[in-house]
Amino acid sequence: MSKFCNWLLGTLLVWKYAKSLHSDGRYKEAEKPFQELLEARSQMLDGVNPDQETLTCMVWLASTYRELGQ
Repeated sequence: MSKFCNWLLGTLLVWKYAKSLHSDGRYKEAEKPFQELLEARSQMLDGVNPDQETLTCMVWLASTYRELGQ
């Protein structure tokens, strides 16, 4: 399996994990995986305009911050 495929699979698993935590109301625990995912996607895009998945991650992270009162 290529390096990109491994990266993509890993980010998909982190995405599902973070969304599950968020949906369960475990916002503090969801914060870190969302942050890591957003950073990984931003590094992959390297200054290019964010794609739909990156923007969706930003929305979920913002929702997590809102629930935490941040």
